[in-house]
Amino acid sequence: MSKLLSVINKKSTESSFLFYLFLIIPFIYIQNDGNKTLAFRLLAFYGISLTLLLIPNNRIQLVKNFKEYNNQIRYIFITLLILMGLSTIFSDSILFTKIVGTAPSFLGLFTWLSMGVFALFNASSLSKTLFSYRTVQIVLGIVVVSLIINKLYVINGFRIPGLLLQSTTFAMYSVCSIVVTLTVILSKKIKLSTQRKVISIVALLIFNTTVMISHSRVSYISLIIIYILFAIKMLYRNYKISILFTFIAILIPLSMFINKNYFYRVSSQSVSYGTSYRLDLYKTSISDIAKNNTVIGNGPSTLPDAINDQNKAPEDIQSTLLSGYIFSSTHNLFIDLAYYFGLIAGLIVVLLTFLALFPKYILKNPASDLKIIFLVLLFNAIFNVPSLELTTLFIASLFSLLFYRYKRV
Repeated sequence: MSKLLSVINKKSTESSFLFYLFLIIPFIYIQNDGNKTLAFRLLAFYGISLTLLLIPNNRIQLVKNFKEYNNQIRYIFITLLILMGLSTIFSDSILFTKIVGTAPSFLGLFTWLSMGVFALFNASSLSKTLFSYRTVQIVLGIVVVSLIINKLYVINGFRIPGLLLQSTTFAMYSVCSIVVTLTVILSKKIKLSTQRKVISIVALLIFNTTVMISHSRVSYISLIIIYILFAIKMLYRNYKISILFTFIAILIPLSMFINKNYFYRVSSQSVSYGTSYRLDLYKTSISDIAKNNTVIGNGPSTLPDAINDQNKAPEDIQSTLLSGYIFSSTHNLFIDLAYYFGLIAGLIVVLLTFLALFPKYILKNPASDLKIIFLVLLFNAIFNVPSLELTTLFIASLFSLLFYRYKRV
């Protein structure tokens, strides 16, 4: 027994082990009960985060990584924490909502802090653990199981929620899986056996097919962009692969044009309505935040006020509210954060995102692969609802990119 505990203790101090534990969280699944599934997943994630805080070696790694950032980044992190704390303290929500949050996202303060702890712990090692054959195996399992449990959705051409429980989230998860798999296949540092190469190529085909049948506009755009970026990246390494990726990037929109009936969500009418609807969500929410939540937000996991008020919401949103729907999110992570923790906090995260992404060319530094997947996660953050899996990966990628760029000299 003592030997087993010793092994567990040793494994729990390895960043890769805890990262892969996080990756398999979507396998926690209770059929026909999304809220209970999300609650158990959240408990598992809290367990991982507590492991990072309670085990001495993990705490040492957390402190070490924090100290590696330069002073400016550390001061920004501390300011953000203070604003989060103040917004939570002065929130009118009940204690459970403040700490854990409300269904379906459960974005209470503990959840945000857990994401931060997880991201900080993996800041120095994320690229190595994320872009690995083990990750390809895990995400392949999640996508395949998702397609199996939603086989009727696939057969009838419906949108697929999968183990991610939300169709756009599942589609964007599949796009992220493509980035990981392409990076693993093309990497000079990762040596794959013939069997693993075949499995990785099959996985790539499954991920691409999943995205194409997802009926998710943002995932289609993301897919085209990543193939263009990989085509540029491979231009001087292997021009044949670069040409192949360019052909795929052209073929994706061409296939939608040819088969308009199947890809109905990319019709001009559907795109126009979707764009107008999102802009109304954003404009109404930003206006409300600027008036009421400049410094202090409403508290974590609170509902966005303006877009749930029939007297304030634009006409197209009013019709949604009249059908009984309640908006738990503005479909934009930055606006959600501004609602939760104030406009300044939201702008701080926008600033950190800019600092992580743009100071160096996307494709010309050691973190270029991480920047490509960060772009996908950023698209998801801007156009989709938050989720434990993708929002945590977004924050982890953000912390890791800042770690590469703003280490103390």
